[in-house]
Amino acid sequence: MSFAKCVISVCLATITSQAHALCRTGTVVGCSINGQPGTKECVEPGLFTPCEPTTQPPPPVSGTVVGKYLVLSVVYAPPGTNGGSSTSSVSYETDSSTGTTTTNASSFKQDYSVSASVTFGLGCSTASSGETSCPVSIGGGSSFEYSKDATHSDALDIKKSSSSVLSTTGPSADGVDHDRDQIWLLLRPKFDFTIRGKQITWTLDPDQSGGAVQFLYVGHLKDPSKLAPGILRDLEAAKITPQDYPDILDADPLAQCLPPVLQPSRLRTARPPGLLTEPCRVPVPSAPRYTPAFTSIPYDPPFAQGDPVPTQTMTIDTSSVSTHTDSYESSKNIGITVESGVDFGPVFKASLKEDNNFTWTETNTTATASGSEQKMSLTMGGPAFGYTGPTNMAVYYDTLYKTFAFAPFELSTPSVHGVILGSDGKARAGQSVTAMADGVKYHTFTNANGEYRFPSTITGSVVLHTGNAVQRLPTAAQSQSVDFRF
Repeated sequence: MSFAKCVISVCLATITSQAHALCRTGTVVGCSINGQPGTKECVEPGLFTPCEPTTQPPPPVSGTVVGKYLVLSVVYAPPGTNGGSSTSSVSYETDSSTGTTTTNASSFKQDYSVSASVTFGLGCSTASSGETSCPVSIGGGSSFEYSKDATHSDALDIKKSSSSVLSTTGPSADGVDHDRDQIWLLLRPKFDFTIRGKQITWTLDPDQSGGAVQFLYVGHLKDPSKLAPGILRDLEAAKITPQDYPDILDADPLAQCLPPVLQPSRLRTARPPGLLTEPCRVPVPSAPRYTPAFTSIPYDPPFAQGDPVPTQTMTIDTSSVSTHTDSYESSKNIGITVESGVDFGPVFKASLKEDNNFTWTETNTTATASGSEQKMSLTMGGPAFGYTGPTNMAVYYDTLYKTFAFAPFELSTPSVHGVILGSDGKARAGQSVTAMADGVKYHTFTNANGEYRFPSTITGSVVLHTGNAVQRLPTAAQSQSVDFRF
């Protein structure tokens, strides 16, 4: 009798144990193994797997990398005057924030999540708008600064500080010479990185004292023999070699030399065949990087030989640039070195798509709004006596670096033109004239004879403004003349 009771007791205990072990397939619960947290999962036929220790993410690693260079801005030279007597100059002063938006989201392997951040600490300031910026200290100065981009979480805005001025002069030749354009670089830019598992955060290091801000003329990059010895030493110290010069030149596509457009008949008659001594073409600013500023400026030679070159002083801004969201990106592979962190170097390099190369991307996907703060002070000198080229300069806005470029154009029959005279009957040179047509604002200025002219692209009804005078036209008829007298 006692033996039977024992058997029944064992059977009941087994059934009870199995009932408690039954679970819903796929359920994961916490458990403990060797005093460490773990998990177990319910699998067929309704029993839990043994407790497995929980995999802990690797601890974050941080370190610093140094690149060869970072393009800060491109400053385009204004038209010049043949003979070395150019009086043209451009200046971006305290009320202009030229610069670019930089990201590197495409630099890492696809399974990494990348974000940019700004170090909020000593030297950083917060504006009333809530935007925080941190000056990049270079030799005790603050030529450029950076702040978190308001639109893109993985990007930083790098721009000229409010206390610095960028300027350049026109060449000693008639017309536009992009060899005089300036490409501004930050040599040996230093970046701080933190890697947490598959997530990477980067920022510009607040201390850039190991680098330097340096501008290079496009013509010197094309012919390195013209580089000053001191500049050449700085480039070599940043590990920038002549093999890097073409990549730097890519920042200024207007400085490229395109093959001439020739008719097939001319190519067939060339001796030897296909060889002609035609000069190359200068690219015309085009979208999406360049957008028209709808501003034209007279570029007239003097009245007679020996007369001074006409000069005008004006301010060009983006008030006429339409709001747009065109996307343009310029990416560069920049060699990097790891500065600090024993464990950081291998982890960082393992995350790159290309070993020792870091792809920085400059983008203009932030919409450029009408009436933004970008502004250029311009002194425009005309060409020398005897000049036979186009006598009008169009202004374009570089949405990538937030500067202005110039391009000559032939003005066909103007739709609206005229003369502005003062109360004394004398011509008003350099007078600003504005035309509003079909929601677009056009700007131009009078030449030395007080003459102004708008291109034939103006259509529809027009409202003309100059000073306090306003003139309304029901339509922009060809060769329509509207004169003003103050």
